[in-house]
Amino acid sequence: MKRTLCGILSLSLLLLTGCGPALAEEAPGHRLLYQGHGSFRITTAEGKVIYVDPYAGEGYDVPADLILVTHGHSDHTAVNLIKHRNEGCQVITYKEALVKGEYKTFDLGFATVEAVQAGNNRNHDIRVCVGWVITLSGGVTVYATGDTSTTDQMAELASRDLHYALFVCDGKYNMDMDEAIACAKLVNARHSIPYHMAPGKPFDPARAELFDVPNRLIVPAGENDKEAALIADIEELSRVEKVTGLANIEAMDGYVLTSSLVPRQFAELTDLDFEVAQALYASYAANRDDYGQIVTNLDNYRIPLIDLFDYLIEKRGAVSLSLDADTEEKLDDLEVQIHDAELQLRSADWSRMVLELDLPTEGEDSYEYLNVIHGLTARYYSEYYLVGDTTS
Repeated sequence: MKRTLCGILSLSLLLLTGCGPALAEEAPGHRLLYQGHGSFRITTAEGKVIYVDPYAGEGYDVPADLILVTHGHSDHTAVNLIKHRNEGCQVITYKEALVKGEYKTFDLGFATVEAVQAGNNRNHDIRVCVGWVITLSGGVTVYATGDTSTTDQMAELASRDLHYALFVCDGKYNMDMDEAIACAKLVNARHSIPYHMAPGKPFDPARAELFDVPNRLIVPAGENDKEAALIADIEELSRVEKVTGLANIEAMDGYVLTSSLVPRQFAELTDLDFEVAQALYASYAANRDDYGQIVTNLDNYRIPLIDLFDYLIEKRGAVSLSLDADTEEKLDDLEVQIHDAELQLRSADWSRMVLELDLPTEGEDSYEYLNVIHGLTARYYSEYYLVGDTTS
């Protein structure tokens, strides 16, 4: 007689970071990392790296083969963040892509980049803005609208059967959500992605949910938001008892370890003077050679708490913050908490989640549930390992 093992099924989900989800089943190997705001990075199946509108988030350490800039506003032009560039790397901006009213096309060998209309609102002159249609090997196409409102060319793009299209929807400097939805329906790409959602926010999950189109694909910004989104999806499963990852471990006052805060939020959290918090953020940015943030974006510079506390703990002897006794005690407790969490849940190349499921370690129900978890994880990560008690 077959023996059924009952109780809590424990699993570990090991997520290899920096890969991003696969772009399309039709051409496996291409990866996209949404860095936040209007910034994203494509790694092609051939290993070529394309950055679009560098500014927000992290992930600029991978050497570039191509850098694209849609227009001249400072929140799209931080090319200085990309310190390493492969031989032959090109920077193509709106200046090279739109010349005397003519939209240019560039054949890079590993990708073809076509400039298209963008802007067309009071904040963005259509004469000095472009969007991009990027065609990768296997014919996979990615359309980035850039900062824009509706353009005449969007109707023409509908005939292209684009694979992926990213639509701005902030509603302050560009088209609002309703207009973005109308544009997405007009272009009718196979997958429509909201981005550039709210001023000062790399990613706004609540606003992303408002992007109500049938072919919507929400791509969280960066590794931390991606992990948080996956945790939220897994926690919705009825047989999941508990999920533990860096993105749901509380640090202080409702913030989790991976919450990204601007200087004013950090000052309020820690009772620091705002000017002291600014100095800490500037020191962190300088330590990473991220001088563009200091010069142009310090008040909106978001740093994950875990990274900021790691830096603060490392520099405690060198950085004078005049902390009161209560804050010093909190920092001591956090140092132990962060050390333990990182030891178990993060390295330079991977992050780990621990799952507890109300399922037996054997049986069809368990195996089917594992398939569901595999499916959810594959939406966010191209490389991962699921290990644990089950014999599946």
